[in-house]
Amino acid sequence: MTDAIHNVLQRLLNATDSDIFTDAPECADSLREVFEAQAAAKALLESALVPIRIKTADVFGNVSYLYRRKDGSWTAALANGMGYCFHQAAHAKDEMALRFALENAQSAQQAIEVLRTHSTWDKAVFEDASSPPVEHKITLLWAERPDPGDEAKTYRFATKGEYDAFMLGVFEANGWINVREAPEGYVVPEPDDQTDEDEEILSAQMF
Repeated sequence: MTDAIHNVLQRLLNATDSDIFTDAPECADSLREVFEAQAAAKALLESALVPIRIKTADVFGNVSYLYRRKDGSWTAALANGMGYCFHQAAHAKDEMALRFALENAQSAQQAIEVLRTHSTWDKAVFEDASSPPVEHKITLLWAERPDPGDEAKTYRFATKGEYDAFMLGVFEANGWINVREAPEGYVVPEPDDQTDEDEEILSAQMF
């Protein structure tokens, strides 16, 4: 939604009956039409609001979250889900100025820029928590000639850095230990039960 459309809808939502009748009498012949227009504007605004969730941490590592509700209002919570003081989570001195600025944020990145501007702590950390975290994982089937019943093992990592460090070790082991990538949960079947897909997996070389 563009800023212009958003502003028009917000103006309609906040308008009084006299405002609408004065500015555009041809658009509202009765109070019922005014209320219906305001209800429609509210519904459209709520449907257009994308989820914004900001993870924040202070210099001591204390984590809290700032997030926008469906109605557009902002609130705060601790990492355990309990409600939290908004200005403390945002590290802001002027809470109302911050809230006014956040009302115009159309994305998590814009909200983070607003928070950084209003934060009194230079070392406060603000991260976009709106999207689900990326899972870093790989499933490996070890041994040069896996035996029937051998199961591929899945390794999961909290960060891309941990994943890269693990894979560096796997690459360094090349020549000493044979390994190939396989589907998660894969178990080597008996020779008579192996399909073309199994043969492709078992004959593949990772390096």
